[in-house]
Amino acid sequence: MALGTGVRRQAALGMIAGIVTWMPQITGAQAPAARGGVEGRVRDGLGRDIAGALVGIDGGVALAETDREGAFRLVSLANGTVRLAVRRIGFEPETVSVRIQGPERTPLEIRLRRISIPLATVVVRGRRDLRGPIAGFYERKDAAQGRFFTPADIERSGARRTSDLLRSVPGVNIETLRTGQRIIRIRGSRTAPLIWLDGIPMSAAEVDVDNFDPRTFAGVEVYSGSATVPIQYTGGRTASSIGGAILFWTKEGTPRPRTRRRDEATAAELLAQLADRDEVFTREEVDLPVVLIDDGVSAPIYPDSLYAARLGGGVEVEFVVDEKGLPRMDTFGVVSSTHHSLADAVRRAVEVRRYVPAMRRGVAVAQLVQQPFEFVPDPSPEPRKPEN
Repeated sequence: MALGTGVRRQAALGMIAGIVTWMPQITGAQAPAARGGVEGRVRDGLGRDIAGALVGIDGGVALAETDREGAFRLVSLANGTVRLAVRRIGFEPETVSVRIQGPERTPLEIRLRRISIPLATVVVRGRRDLRGPIAGFYERKDAAQGRFFTPADIERSGARRTSDLLRSVPGVNIETLRTGQRIIRIRGSRTAPLIWLDGIPMSAAEVDVDNFDPRTFAGVEVYSGSATVPIQYTGGRTASSIGGAILFWTKEGTPRPRTRRRDEATAAELLAQLADRDEVFTREEVDLPVVLIDDGVSAPIYPDSLYAARLGGGVEVEFVVDEKGLPRMDTFGVVSSTHHSLADAVRRAVEVRRYVPAMRRGVAVAQLVQQPFEFVPDPSPEPRKPEN
């Protein structure tokens, strides 16, 4: 049975064509009736906020979708008793009656009971489980001998060019030649810094860093002089790091979430549409569920702010893995989260993951994946502050 046959009817609000704004029809000299609204919150049985739940009039269209805090708001509802239907894939649907009185918004809390079984919880213990080049990046970052940029730092900077990102580092000077090429000097050195890309030294000639898109970096390291450069990146006999060194580590996948158009379906709506068309299956409906291909690189990276503060938390996400074993990031959504940065860390990990696709009756099919992640603080010594 596909998701649509059973869970679909529980997951979708009747015929969902998208979230719309419901407004009263007033004709002629008819006086508008008194109207009110509802401000509510949707939570699970443990009291955790549920994002992506669709809320609307029972038997009608969806009027609102809960945000990351599980909150929703309905306005311009006629006074009187209104039956609200709340639906979310993976939870038993709920219908409640609400009494609308006067112009004020009526407070409401709705609890949903989970009916699907998510995958086993992935436990992220600090950064001890990181492997590959990115593990070395964070080890050096904790030692704090240089200046470091994580993907979150790059996103916050808003830098469109790599030179703009590097300008924020004290002592880094960017010059533009007549040819338009940009060259880098650190702390007045006459020698160009040694540039490394994924552990490989680039040409000894000047390197125009704006040939790289900063959004493609998994990490950037900047060292102001040879004394601070890690020994394995001093260049040895083939090059010199007397002018400092800059290390770029690239990532795969989508650089940042694509901005959604106003008329475009949200992840929750898109999942409902896929379910309605029987184009996605749950874990219980396939013969062989999806299996993660563990490359040791796609583990979520503990967010810097929470890592430094020794704060833990949890997040549950959902997304579709297609017939090729690729995650569909347009379906990526957060079910519940204790902190926004945890969801962002999981999103960055998911977008570069690869899976063995689910199989149903001998054919590869798309599967809905719901998986919780738990972030446990690392008991290691507190990282030192980076140099200025």
